[in-house]
Amino acid sequence: MKILFVMDRLEKLHMPTDSSLALAREFCGRGYKLWMADTPDVFALNDRVYFAARPLVPKGPEHFKSGKPIRRRAGFFDLVLIRKEPPFDAQYLYLTYLLEIAAKETVVTNDPCGIRNANEKLSSLPFSRLIPETLVSASIEEILSFQTKLKKDLVIKPLNQKWGLGVYLLRRKDKSAKKLLAASTKNESEHVIAQCFIQSKTPEKRITILNGKILAAYEKIAAKGEFRANIHAGGTYRRTVLSAAEKQIAKSIAPYLKKEGLLLSGIDVIGGKLLEINVTCPGAIRESGLLYPGLEPIKKWAIQLLALANQTRR
Repeated sequence: MKILFVMDRLEKLHMPTDSSLALAREFCGRGYKLWMADTPDVFALNDRVYFAARPLVPKGPEHFKSGKPIRRRAGFFDLVLIRKEPPFDAQYLYLTYLLEIAAKETVVTNDPCGIRNANEKLSSLPFSRLIPETLVSASIEEILSFQTKLKKDLVIKPLNQKWGLGVYLLRRKDKSAKKLLAASTKNESEHVIAQCFIQSKTPEKRITILNGKILAAYEKIAAKGEFRANIHAGGTYRRTVLSAAEKQIAKSIAPYLKKEGLLLSGIDVIGGKLLEINVTCPGAIRESGLLYPGLEPIKKWAIQLLALANQTRR
């Protein structure tokens, strides 16, 4: 089997901890041939999609190296994995269109249409009963009016970023509110999400969902003086036990994920509320493996991917 990872270049990754490369190591152990390509390496000639694909080979127990690019048609590969990190910008959008065409010749997952439909900040909106009070707007006055009615602090998030980048807490009656919102909306030219800040006795949790079922979960602990629990913002993680309400959130989301072809996803919950649905390059797989050694989430993920590829090929 020949497997292509659409992902960032190796020099951008921390190889010992990257979950995509952990999956690559699992596939290598099974004897499969691996390749990689970044967004600029994907192109179309009429109705056929090609990749300037590089062989991906292990270099020691934790590292990889890539070879010289070779032009390969989409149908050359048995499985194409979208593991490209956000930001979900115009180039990422174009990538999903090209990979949608590629999916006519091979298996592509997560489904590029599903990724395109599921903005990680906005895809939770249809689940209104599960989410905090939420406004999406580019209007400073609209956001301030929303906050006045709620009488709550707001979490302000850009719509296309990752790792908590650009996320901040807008306090009630903050004298610099208009200035902050002008910066985040780029003078009312870009939408942001404004969400009621939830003060919860239980920490934020990441729940990984594989093929519609809960695979693993952990708590994210924010660093001292920081409200963002993202690991890249200094947060840490630890084992957890999901409440009945949290399990129900995952169960409620699962049919949507399966319908959109989102095999692997990660949802963030806090205080019994759904915050985000992560579908582009959802993490937490490696962290879950460290927290729950007998779980083997990478192996379970690989098995599901291979089953998907074999089922489609038949």
